[in-house]
Amino acid sequence: MTDIVDDIEIVERVYDPYMDLYAIFGRAVDAHPEPFVLAWQKRGKSTLRDVVRFINEPSAREEFSEAAIGDITPDNPIFQKDDQKETVYAWEDVNIYPYAKEIDKHEAFDLLVKVCGDYKIRVPDLIIAEDEQDNEYLSDTHTIVLKDMDDMTLLHEIAHAIVTVNAENQGREHVAHAPQFVWALLDLYRDYMGMSTQYMVASAEQKGLLGDTNSPQLLSPQRFNPEPN
Repeated sequence: MTDIVDDIEIVERVYDPYMDLYAIFGRAVDAHPEPFVLAWQKRGKSTLRDVVRFINEPSAREEFSEAAIGDITPDNPIFQKDDQKETVYAWEDVNIYPYAKEIDKHEAFDLLVKVCGDYKIRVPDLIIAEDEQDNEYLSDTHTIVLKDMDDMTLLHEIAHAIVTVNAENQGREHVAHAPQFVWALLDLYRDYMGMSTQYMVASAEQKGLLGDTNSPQLLSPQRFNPEPN
């Protein structure tokens, strides 16, 4: 069955789990002076955005090839919207937090050093939050601010650090709680909290947090890491 969106036949598309969107190569279904198209589409949305039209197919294919490896990204701010944020928090509250363990500042630092060593990233600075602060990863200073002293919360912020560093190393954009981040969470919760992969994948998939794992992937993301040494 032909997939047609906004009078454009979708010929090929590649999914980006860091941004939760598709890069699309298509062609107009009716007569058009520039019938070939490069466009982007948010997962779950019915509209194409940032549509660029071409007279000939080779030019469109060339641009799509660059988009499919992350060399071209959309400028539209709608693609930076963190659509999954609240759903991720709600999923963690129900499915992960009941298994979280309280940690003190020394245990937090030891866990941070352990994870960053396993993932081969520079250890972020760790700040124990004051009353007015909240849990967060500050990418501009590579700092984790920790208010809730439990292993789940710390691992959540470490996942932000890992995904941000990986995205920067690949020269690609990312959205904070996009599916690539959720896959990183599953890694960390499995390896450092002992959570079941099957349990987490099933519950996260039910909430639609894992993205499109069936379509061709933009710069194929790393899924679960090997067990740490």
